[in-house]
Amino acid sequence: MRGVGKGKSRHWLWRLMLVVAVALVSGCGVQGSGQPTATETAPNATPTPNPLASATIAVIEKSLDTYVGRSLSMTVSMANQAPSPDLPKYTGSNPYSVLAYEVSALSLGSRALAATDPARASSYANQATVVADYLVQHKDDNGDGLTGWGLPGAWDAFQDGTTNPANTVYAFQTGLVSDSLLDAYMVTHRAVYLSVVEEAMAAYLSHSTTTVNSQCANCRYFWYSADANDVGRYVKNTNLLIGTALARLAVLTGGAQYRAQADQVFAAQQYEIATRANFRYLGFNDPKYSPTSVLDAHLAAEIWELDDMRLSLSAIGDPIASSALPLLTVMATAFWQCAGGCQASIATDYGVRVACQMAPNAAAERALCEQAIQVYAAAGARALPPYPLLGALRYLTIFGYGV
Repeated sequence: MRGVGKGKSRHWLWRLMLVVAVALVSGCGVQGSGQPTATETAPNATPTPNPLASATIAVIEKSLDTYVGRSLSMTVSMANQAPSPDLPKYTGSNPYSVLAYEVSALSLGSRALAATDPARASSYANQATVVADYLVQHKDDNGDGLTGWGLPGAWDAFQDGTTNPANTVYAFQTGLVSDSLLDAYMVTHRAVYLSVVEEAMAAYLSHSTTTVNSQCANCRYFWYSADANDVGRYVKNTNLLIGTALARLAVLTGGAQYRAQADQVFAAQQYEIATRANFRYLGFNDPKYSPTSVLDAHLAAEIWELDDMRLSLSAIGDPIASSALPLLTVMATAFWQCAGGCQASIATDYGVRVACQMAPNAAAERALCEQAIQVYAAAGARALPPYPLLGALRYLTIFGYGV
């Protein structure tokens, strides 16, 4: 991805560091009510009628109706052929990421429409089940007896000459698939989805460290992959993805260990943003970290992942969640100021996801999200892919839709 020039990046990053300090010292949050919406609540039976909500529903239906009734073989074939925006340097297939986004969008779409269009909601849940069952069937592609997901092809993730073999388990795919299975669990109540995610988190725990830095108290970082090549590689957005699954397990199971581990991942992100003012892809303590590297669209993933963690931890009354809004404020500021380098525009899937994810708690992002909704609701507009559509579903919570 193309990044901003180094001189320009340094200029606004110094100003952003001041914003970080002010926000964290004052404890201010993102503009808005600041009231979290628990992610695991039941769908609201009486959403608030609103033209923008109706437009958003139209966007959701335009997208998700195309998945309903699609055969599993066609779904998997299309996932294998789909481009991989999350891994721009990877030329092979990345089916589990594509399928995970699809399961999440179908599941949350089903929850959103449960009260107003139960037939359509049921069709979405049924399609989500078909794909989620496939992900469960492929929980151990490398045959090591441990649950996790990765890439079907070999890959040198950091372009350093260390190539991981095919079917290596990665934090990104494992966290993303786990989150999608929990979304499916919320609409189907199939216990297997919950138990498989617990298996995945237990298996990946050994691929992490709590020894990050003396200034990173009670932190945990999950390595980029389960391969020995990636021991010691700190990647912020993949770490948060595992944290998101852990936080949701804390809500759904009441397991104290999940809450403790999620808190550690949260603390690691707080260290990166509040202590190190690090908005870049690699963690500050990664051996290849550079303070002059350009920012990119991975920051968008960090924003929605941290916000999802905040919602889950808020639902169980975890006081650490109150620290998230100031972090999200400065992360969103960094994302929009990064502009083209981060694809920070509502003309891109990344920009729509961030704007709509932040909309319930930030007036500026809400305005951007609503602009995007109106564009995509118009006749002839393209259907939103699952990734940005998940942001639109988050936006719906403003009107009382439980997603």
